[in-house]
Amino acid sequence: FHHDRNWHLFRQTGQVAVLRLLDKGSFIAQCNVAKVPDVEPGKHTSEQQFQQDIHKALGAKLKEIVKAELLKSEDDVYRYRVTVAGSANGIPMTWLYYLHTAPSGKKMAYVLAAESKLIDRLANRDLGIVGSTEFFEIKVEPASAQP
Repeated sequence: FHHDRNWHLFRQTGQVAVLRLLDKGSFIAQCNVAKVPDVEPGKHTSEQQFQQDIHKALGAKLKEIVKAELLKSEDDVYRYRVTVAGSANGIPMTWLYYLHTAPSGKKMAYVLAAESKLIDRLANRDLGIVGSTEFFEIKVEPASAQP
């Protein structure tokens, strides 16, 4: 995926990359990017299962699922977004959950979190990241026999 210069890598492990959006020196949002377990080629996690996973992840922080939608794309990647309202430590929050599945069954998940009062300053910059997701197929050539 690609991102603009206002997103900064905050932390990276083998499981997740954490980016933070800074705008004019102010923290706006955080984006966690994770590779999630693959599914069979041509399949994807159901919308119901993804929403259940969100409920489980947020627990008592979740107030309501505001919107759930399938995003249109020019490629064959399944892109699903869920907008969630809630609170963390008494602060109203908005979470944007994205699930992308390639025709090969490879999956990526994005979770963007922002204080609800800052969500307008996000200004759809999340779509720049999630819309640029590309899945690459790695072809491994069989080892040739050595004489």
